[in-house]
Formats: sequence, structure tokens, C-alpha cells
Amino acid sequence: MPVDVTKRLIPEAWSTMPFFRQLDALEGIPVINIQLWFDAKFDSLDGLAFSRSPLLSVYADMSRSCAEYADDDRSMLELVFAPCTPEAGSPVNWLAKPDDDVVAATLDELKQLFPADMEDAKLLKSAVVRTPSAHRRRAAAADAAPRRPTGCGKGDSAIAAAAARCSRRAGLNGYRSSLGPYLGPGPGLESLTASRA
Repeated sequence: MPVDVTKRLIPEAWSTMPFFRQLDALEGIPVINIQLWFDAKFDSLDGLAFSRSPLLSVYADMSRSCAEYADDDRSMLELVFAPCTPEAGSPVNWLAKPDDDVVAATLDELKQLFPADMEDAKLLKSAVVRTPSAHRRRAAAADAAPRRPTGCGKGDSAIAAAAARCSRRAGLNGYRSSLGPYLGPGPGLESLTASRA
């Protein structure tokens, strides 16, 4: 759920609790959403995938994941291109680049992630949508503050425990991480890698 919506849904009495005050430390960062229609079906991507790619943080083959785009012969990829500005951590201000440059960089990255699928696939069309404040990150000034609630009262600790359980359940359950060249050792990835072998 977007942070802005979450802030509106939190009861006013809770909004002053230290746990929920942490939402104030989140700031918007820009992302670019890209849709790419290909003339071939990607075999390597069968759902939502997270990546350690420097350009593409998450992507999905919507022809497999969404009934609206279902197609047995062609893939339609939806990708989140982030970070896309120097303020968000990119060495290039992709937000200011023309659509053709963003699409070209995305295709180059997909060739690294899915070389077999990209070998014969031809791009039919693309759509690039820039969102200046789509995702949230912790503001730099807030980095010194603790990230987890401490000294919670009885009610606060129950809320924090429930939030932690939800976070653990959400984890990577139901999602697959790309085993492209950017997948290296990391916490929890060993079991995910073993399950894909």
C-alpha cells in the first residue's frame, strides 16, 4: 500500500505513536514504468521477478501474470526502471532522457538478464511512464534514527509484532528472483536458488 494512503488510513490517535511517526521519514523518489511488447514469448520469466540489476528493480511478463494481457505467443513485459535520478542513486538522470534512450537502456539490460529470450525477440512497441514521486525511501536525515520501534508500550508491541509477521510472510513468497548475472550471494537467496535448480 502506498505510504500516502497508509498515512491517511492510520487513526489520528495512532499517528503520534513513535512506530507510526516513522512514516514521516519517508520521501518520494521517481521511477519510470516501462511496458514492452515483443513478437516472441519469453521462456525464462514466468511471473513477477526482483533483480539486482542496476536499472531494473522489478519486472513481470504480463502475458503470463495478467488476464488482460494474456497471450500464448508473445510477451508483454512491465518493468520498474529505478533508481532513475542521481538523487535516488542512479549515475544518470534517466528521468530527463528521451523515451528512446530509456527503452534502449532497458533492452540492453534485458539482453544481460535474458540472453536466450532476447536473442530472437523483436520489440513491437513500447510505453514509458515517468512518475516523479512514486516510491518511498527513508529520508537521509532520518538515517540516524532507529528503524525499528523501541520501548513500545503493550499495545504498540502487539502492532509491531503483527507488522513483522506480515513482512516476513510477504517476503519473497510467491515471487521469484531473477537468476541473471546480478544475482549474487545474499541473505535468504540460497534457498530460493536451490528451489529453482
